[in-house]
Amino acid sequence: MSTGSEAKQRLPVLDFTGFAQEFLRRNREYRAQYARISEAMAPDTLPREAKEMARTWGLMFPMPARRTG
Repeated sequence: MSTGSEAKQRLPVLDFTGFAQEFLRRNREYRAQYARISEAMAPDTLPREAKEMARTWGLMFPMPARRTG
């Protein structure tokens, strides 16, 4: 069994933004809500539901995200 210090050495060092992203990425409720909303969203729009979701999770999107790929 590994000690706490060994486990700590394996963990990446995250800033606040990185920690928040990893928290949300692993949160089942967030992922389910995101999937439900993203299926209904048109490209380059931010409907009311997405704005409410962002407010619920404490997210801010100062500019529209660009689609990749």
